[in-house]
Amino acid sequence: MNFTKILFFILSITVLNSGILFSQIDGTSHTNTSLDQRLRIGEEFTYLVKYAFLNLGEVRIKVYAKEKLTGKTIYKTIAYIDSYEGLPFVDMHQIYESWIDSNLCPVFFQALIFSDEDTSYTKYFFAI
Repeated sequence: MNFTKILFFILSITVLNSGILFSQIDGTSHTNTSLDQRLRIGEEFTYLVKYAFLNLGEVRIKVYAKEKLTGKTIYKTIAYIDSYEGLPFVDMHQIYESWIDSNLCPVFFQALIFSDEDTSYTKYFFAI
């Protein structure tokens, strides 16, 4: 894996970890907001990934479901990470699906990572 792919991956993960959970918190308010107020079903975020003057790609995150699982509220999200075509060193296409409970604890995670040589699939279940 070359430097540009590593950089794009690090930037993407940083966006995934910070974007969803804090994008709707009012910075002037000091009251706690529930996860129901921060995550809305059908809401979609698109983040452009840049390095200096280069546009590398984008990360699209969508909250697609809210369900009950063993008595807990579960939020389901999916993220599409795609580099732009025509970049000389990067050709990245990945799909991440995450389920989290109302305490922000992970319940389920799966990833599809596409490359020229093969496709990688990862799936994790966490104890709830």
